[in-house]
Amino acid sequence: MEMTFWDKVVAAFQYNNVIWHNVFLTIVYIIIGVAVAVFVSACIGQIRSRKYTAERGGKSSKGFLTGFLIGLVVLIFPIGLFLTLSIALGSAGSVDVSAQSVFYTHEGKSTMMTLTSEFQANSVENGITSGSSKVYAVAIQPETGKRIWKTKLLKGPSPGKKIIGVANEKAWVFDGKNLQVINKQDGKIIADEEKLAEISPTLKNQFPTNTAWYIFKDKHVLFKGLDGQVYEVDADSMKGNVKEGVNASDVFESDDLNNIQSAQGQIVASGKSDGKYFVMVGAEDVQTIQRGLELPATSSERKYVYTTSLIDKGTSTIADQTKVVDQVFLNGAFLLTPANNNDKYTYKPIESIAAPPKMPSYSDYSDTQAYLDALEAYQKALSNYQDNDSTYSNLIGRLNAWKMSTPVHIGNNATFIVEHNETTESASNILLSAVDTDKKKVLWTINTKAPSIHFTHQDSGNLVVSTSGSSEAKNILNVSLKTGKTTGYNFQYNRTFSIEPN
Repeated sequence: MEMTFWDKVVAAFQYNNVIWHNVFLTIVYIIIGVAVAVFVSACIGQIRSRKYTAERGGKSSKGFLTGFLIGLVVLIFPIGLFLTLSIALGSAGSVDVSAQSVFYTHEGKSTMMTLTSEFQANSVENGITSGSSKVYAVAIQPETGKRIWKTKLLKGPSPGKKIIGVANEKAWVFDGKNLQVINKQDGKIIADEEKLAEISPTLKNQFPTNTAWYIFKDKHVLFKGLDGQVYEVDADSMKGNVKEGVNASDVFESDDLNNIQSAQGQIVASGKSDGKYFVMVGAEDVQTIQRGLELPATSSERKYVYTTSLIDKGTSTIADQTKVVDQVFLNGAFLLTPANNNDKYTYKPIESIAAPPKMPSYSDYSDTQAYLDALEAYQKALSNYQDNDSTYSNLIGRLNAWKMSTPVHIGNNATFIVEHNETTESASNILLSAVDTDKKKVLWTINTKAPSIHFTHQDSGNLVVSTSGSSEAKNILNVSLKTGKTTGYNFQYNRTFSIEPN
């Protein structure tokens, strides 16, 4: 959500993680306090002076007004300097929000923990910004848009930061240089590598700095020690030892962050036993499919939601398509969540739309010519089959049907969330719309005010969305799937805001 100038002024008068800002703000508050005290004292003195002068028939003095104006000028200068520096350097800073998150319950409300790398600018000179970077663990309540706690991790920053795993109240975090254990309810650091080595001396001097060498499995943290052995730490008791008989190369093959990523697809199942699907394609794409041709590398930006069978007697088709709503969705796609094959709206891939023709056997024919005729017919049928199968595979690939992910939908209804762009420009803001395919209308639309979505998480009747782009666009949004009413939290300015749906 883009910050207004007034929002930045309000944020400037709040304490944050920047030392110079907090020191300067404290000085400003002291100056304001002294000024208010002096002003009140002067007012009292002026009242007494006027009463004394009036009793003697004299004229009131203008000294108070002159002193007040001078004091006001003296007060404006430090406040103006503070605001100029705070807004300029605050805008020059940046926040990088991790793609990972952990959801849990805090005081009865759904809470999200994530990691941030924050660059805090100290000066800007000749276009060069200098400052420092730190890594934080942050807990946000998406429903209220409030930050519950924020903890500076011991080391970092590093692009290798990640949440390794969670067991009960403990969150195991690697900040890029150091392994740490955090209490997810209050954000306090329970243990670091030194503490873990005290609990289990065998772990001493074995902690790696390679992110890929930490994984979470069966409520245990596994890591590849500096001696090449695999070490295992119980995520709850924090006791660890060497995991015997395990080859490190078999365990640490790749770095899987287990992110809840944002996925998109252009096809979902109708949810009924009618062989129908909801697809999101452009009008030009429909014409291309109807002609039996493959879709071009770049499809139409202007997409609509259609209902169609896609297949008719073993042939790719969209001839039976019906437009669900008249609204166009620029670069539109259905928003997907991690795969759930039991959901009735999840598209189930079809490997082939028809059985391949069977090659004739010479022994089945009485003469050579009949066999050759059958072989020629087979070659034609095979060519048609291959062309049709290729066209279908191209269509399914373009619809991102291979993802096999569940579409975000409201309750048990065929109302899907569509992600689309505000304009056709590359940095256009992302819009989210709820499309009711039964009532054939768009229920609501919100503008996320961000050019991309980092990850999504469906939490009962709400959709938690992490947006990215500029620092002002790095927000956590909590979208009511029923109404579209949205509460947001901005990491850059620690600000709660709301977005009203259209």
